[in-house]
Amino acid sequence: MDYSTFFKGYANVFDQGYANGGLIGALNLEADSLIIQSKTKFILPAEIAQLYACAGNKERTLEMLERDYEVHDPNLPLYTKIPNL
Repeated sequence: MDYSTFFKGYANVFDQGYANGGLIGALNLEADSLIIQSKTKFILPAEIAQLYACAGNKERTLEMLERDYEVHDPNLPLYTKIPNL
């Protein structure tokens, strides 16, 4: 898995998710946390999509990529290399 985020302070969320569901649980919980954060500050949906993709959550990945399209992310064409999609 090749993922890095610009969002700091998520180590506790990642640790909690990992304790409850391993790596997949950690990735899903971090993505869910970013969705909550995105209600008060702008977070590119593609960042969240990448987490879901790494967790193998195709449905949520596609949902976030659709949101990314709606916000007109100019980098959307570059996301063709998202893993597990």
